[in-house]
Amino acid sequence: MGTSMPAILPYSGNYTFTDPKSAEACRRWYAKNRDSEHMKAGRRERYQNNKEAQNALSKAYKEKHKERLGFMQHKYRARKHGVLSTATYEEWVALCDHYQNRCLCCGEQKPLTVDHVIALVLGGPHTIDNLQPLCKECHMKKNVRMTDYRPAGTVTFNLKIGQ
Repeated sequence: MGTSMPAILPYSGNYTFTDPKSAEACRRWYAKNRDSEHMKAGRRERYQNNKEAQNALSKAYKEKHKERLGFMQHKYRARKHGVLSTATYEEWVALCDHYQNRCLCCGEQKPLTVDHVIALVLGGPHTIDNLQPLCKECHMKKNVRMTDYRPAGTVTFNLKIGQ
């Protein structure tokens, strides 16, 4: 005669909302509470209980996105030096594609590094107009000298991503 209660399923880590109002309310609550001591304690506890898995995920992410993370280091250095930083990773990839993924100094197709024509330490901006792809060897030879290996007429590189 009694109705049975539905079983409570364990949290799978992926709640989805079909109602946009519910989803927005959830986002607002999380934005308001994500830095609370209760939330921080929960994150610390989950990390402590799953250290190996978390470290494996982090290592896999870093390996998969090595180039992107390296590019983000340049953005960090630019902010640290207080210079303009507007270049995006997508613009960098498009710039490398524009030069057929070749080092502008030696012309070899090797893994490329981000080189600033005017070095960040000399006040050069981290913008796509100040970047050139160089291989590691050529980049190390150039050091902080202001050497522009780009072909004449491409100094201002107006880039459209996806074209």
